[in-house]
Amino acid sequence: MPKADRTRITSSRAAITPEARWPATNPVGNRKPKPPPLPDWLTEPAKPEGRSLGELCSQFRSEFSAYCGLMEEHEYEPDDGLLGLSISRREEILAAIIATPAHDIEGLKAKASVMLAYAKVFPPGDDLDRELATSLAQDLVLAA
Repeated sequence: MPKADRTRITSSRAAITPEARWPATNPVGNRKPKPPPLPDWLTEPAKPEGRSLGELCSQFRSEFSAYCGLMEEHEYEPDDGLLGLSISRREEILAAIIATPAHDIEGLKAKASVMLAYAKVFPPGDDLDRELATSLAQDLVLAA
């Protein structure tokens, strides 16, 4: 047992990490590389006019899941400019969904699924979440 006592780490210095053992793959330092550019359709202005609620909801869900998938790639450093464009595009589509009343059960389901997808990523209670919940509640009252 004395051998175990002698080999125990008693130093207060930080332990050597694997990053310190091997040279950095990025010669600039430990900065993360820039992500690949977002697809054009995630950064161009949204054109929600003339679309049905179902089309808007399916467009939002597909773009939102694509955006979330890109943002989960932790090895990249986020590009604030592209993120801002993508966020404003999603907000435009979400605003159109909020403004469009759901007149049937399929529309209510589509709007509710958008709200659930949004709530999984953003904490409930922000402005868009409240507006979406209010819009859905109004639609439910009208449908009842």
